[in-house]
Amino acid sequence: MTAILMTPEGEITLPAEVREKFGFNEWTVLSMVDMGDGSILIKPYESKLTKLTEQIQKTLEEDGVTLDDLFITLREERKRLFQERYGGLLQQKSE
Repeated sequence: MTAILMTPEGEITLPAEVREKFGFNEWTVLSMVDMGDGSILIKPYESKLTKLTEQIQKTLEEDGVTLDDLFITLREERKRLFQERYGGLLQQKSE
């Protein structure tokens, strides 16, 4: 077990060997989890958005879908939704 010191401002310094082992560098954002038994868990912060993005990217790569494929599909879907929502209005105006 390694002892660490908390400053009066509430700051702690992780030992160099811990920072190196886990790849922490300056301004690495960490999450702190209260384990409820007087202990805490400190781990790298991972946003849900980043995690979801990585999962989507992995799935697309496995399925062989490229960024160009996504843009083409997005363009087609926008046209379809526009026609679905506003197609009748455009026809009424032209009459």
